[in-house]
Amino acid sequence: SKSRLQLQPRFWPRRVRRKMPTVVGLIARAAEWQPVLPVLVLAALLTALAYYQAVIVAWAQRAVADRLSGAGWTNLGSADGTKCYAASCEALAARVCGSLKSGGNVLSVGCGRGEELKWLARTYGARLVTGVDAAADPEDADRANEDPQILLLKGDAADAFELAGAGHGAVVAVDCAYHFLDFGGFLRAAFRALAPGGVLRVSHVCWTAPPSVATFLLMKALGVAPASSAAALRGALRKAGFDDVVVEPLAGILEPWGLGLGGRVAYVVASARRPAGAP
Repeated sequence: SKSRLQLQPRFWPRRVRRKMPTVVGLIARAAEWQPVLPVLVLAALLTALAYYQAVIVAWAQRAVADRLSGAGWTNLGSADGTKCYAASCEALAARVCGSLKSGGNVLSVGCGRGEELKWLARTYGARLVTGVDAAADPEDADRANEDPQILLLKGDAADAFELAGAGHGAVVAVDCAYHFLDFGGFLRAAFRALAPGGVLRVSHVCWTAPPSVATFLLMKALGVAPASSAAALRGALRKAGFDDVVVEPLAGILEPWGLGLGGRVAYVVASARRPAGAP
């Protein structure tokens, strides 16, 4: 029939026939690569995951927090016996921030959606609490910024200090520093952002034993970069110019999540101070 004749190459338009050798060549080339095609697909998926990892992790954290009725909190929480996720998150913030000095300005990097900022203002009586978070959306900012003591801005750790300026009495990073791509750069910027005598309080995770392959891959998938050790974390703080450096373990943070870390990773809180006479 005519329709069948039209399917034969000699009846195709000339421009299509001219492309045929190229098309046939590409098909042959694809057939040659067929044994390694799964590897190429996996490599492409891993590349995409690495590129969008921060976005994926932030979305997952927000989704989990919403599922647990986090009411604006997005941290791991502290296993203090409470069954309320928001109260557990507040307990972790209290353990990380410790006894910050009342008054002055506070900068929270990776602050979540605004609830942490309200808690900081209420607990420490700060004149102004500025928060910077990469996942903050306009609705979060509008809601948080109704309070004149609070300023919530969208940005990542690299943007935080440019957005928030300097002269802060305290800089805190609750349950987020292990996601920072340049933790050393964060420490140097935090030092410059603090007023002389200002305090840094930050939680992190550290390797306590060589990781298994499964643990290493899990950390990579979650976008977590543990410090090589608690001693290395102390050294990084001193190298950035801080004194009064203390790094302490916090129990009951990782364990409830059942990540199967096998005791190879410890959750820690670090505190340090910018010397009063520092330039």
